[in-house]
Amino acid sequence: NERKGCQMVEVLDEHSRDVGEPGDQYKVRLRIAGRYRNVDWEKLPERIHQCTEPPAPSALAGIKPASYSIVADWNDWTFCEMSPDVDVQGLWSKKVRLKDEFGIFAIVRNKDWMQVLYPAVSDSETSTEVCGPDDLGEDRCWLIRGEAG
Repeated sequence: NERKGCQMVEVLDEHSRDVGEPGDQYKVRLRIAGRYRNVDWEKLPERIHQCTEPPAPSALAGIKPASYSIVADWNDWTFCEMSPDVDVQGLWSKKVRLKDEFGIFAIVRNKDWMQVLYPAVSDSETSTEVCGPDDLGEDRCWLIRGEAG
């Protein structure tokens, strides 16, 4: 299946905790605890590599049968695999680099467009109820503010 990107809704909020500078990068995390899911992100202090690099072998060692990928405007809506945390069960993360001053993304389980995780409210910039995994969240994505780089 081919997925259309999320549609952008202009949001003007200069007081967001995610306002950044050119080159800012973020770590996006998915936490799963039974039926509860949470997506959050944090600004990173150092430069990172693009999503096109394969994950490190040590990250692959802990992957369970399910996998999670970020699909986003900064990676042309392709699957960018997240890594499970070796210490915290149900915590998955990926460091990403924005192409523009903001980025929109969703999370897909097992590279299956019928298993998308998305926010209850589109273009959510803060933690919010996570919906899915299903195929009902078209055009609902999370939004990260920052700068390209």
